[in-house]
Amino acid sequence: MKTQTGPKSTPISRRITAIGLSFMCALLPSACKNAFEEASIKNTNEAYLFDAKRAIDSQNYDLALEKLLALTPEFQQRRDVVGTTASAYAGRCGLNFLKLAQAITDHPNDKLFATLLSQFRYATTGKIADCKSAETTLRSLAPDNVFTSLTPDENVFLAIVSFAKIGAILGTYADVNDDGIADLIPAHTITFNACNTTILPEEMAKEIGVSMNVAVQALTASGSDIAGDSISNVSDACDAIGSSSNFCSAYSTAEIDDTMLHLVRSLIWSDDVVGVGTCGSGTNISTPACLCP
Repeated sequence: MKTQTGPKSTPISRRITAIGLSFMCALLPSACKNAFEEASIKNTNEAYLFDAKRAIDSQNYDLALEKLLALTPEFQQRRDVVGTTASAYAGRCGLNFLKLAQAITDHPNDKLFATLLSQFRYATTGKIADCKSAETTLRSLAPDNVFTSLTPDENVFLAIVSFAKIGAILGTYADVNDDGIADLIPAHTITFNACNTTILPEEMAKEIGVSMNVAVQALTASGSDIAGDSISNVSDACDAIGSSSNFCSAYSTAEIDDTMLHLVRSLIWSDDVVGVGTCGSGTNISTPACLCP
């Protein structure tokens, strides 16, 4: 076995670490600050929020969400509380922010979807639902899908959460044997085929299309170069599709029609730097070989 050394520090990796630490300092009280005085007062919004942050610190996401959902509706809408709630859902969906962001940044030449899938071994439909809840919660800060209204760090967090949702979906449906690789050979019990509606349900394919767009828009608004190559690859794929029936402008599954859905499946099935399929060596969605039948 090869002995690996730690990753070389780069401006991008330092930025990832800074963002990750900023969220931890905001959300994990035992890591970054003293206990809130309000924590001694039971049954208040402040006490529930403190308990939720402490539960996140302990990776007890069920308890964290129980405390967060006990907050008054008005308090739940507070910006920092929205971020805390999204973090609790993201934690329960299996997201390790620093690990996923670093994996995307450190492997710019790998297939984006394959990288995301590899980070979500043992994914389940429950984890998909939690990733979606995290994404929806963060998007509530930009209800009109104007992501420039979010801070740069919020946008990066949103993009990573959207990537996590894609990874959880692919981990659930494309990696049945949980080895971190898409099941593409006949030896597997179920061979993954993104074009097969039984293997990859319609709603899940649509969710991938939505999260791709959200991730691209959020990272663009952030001004960050994290995952720059991967985002460029997704944008290039969208450009190849053209403006007609382009799912890259869809912000909800309801906006994705049958033609868009066909293109989403084709992109997943492509054998280029984005997809996980085997439609043809080096081919992409702009070539007939990668279009689902």
